[in-house]
Amino acid sequence: MNHELMGAILKSSQWSAGAILMFAQVPVIIASSGSSALLGVGILYADILSIPAVILYWLAGKWRQAHRGK
Repeated sequence: MNHELMGAILKSSQWSAGAILMFAQVPVIIASSGSSALLGVGILYADILSIPAVILYWLAGKWRQAHRGK
């Protein structure tokens, strides 16, 4: 399943799927690499990378709502 479809499948808070997808990587990185001084930078990087994902999922949800009645 494409990740973009999650935004179309969720009935409310479509944008949250993008944020969840990006921030779910943080615990995996901590488990595999451990905590370091660069962890804060990595979380900030995940914040920045989540912006396009949030927008894409929000647009997919709006598209689903617009085409639901057709």
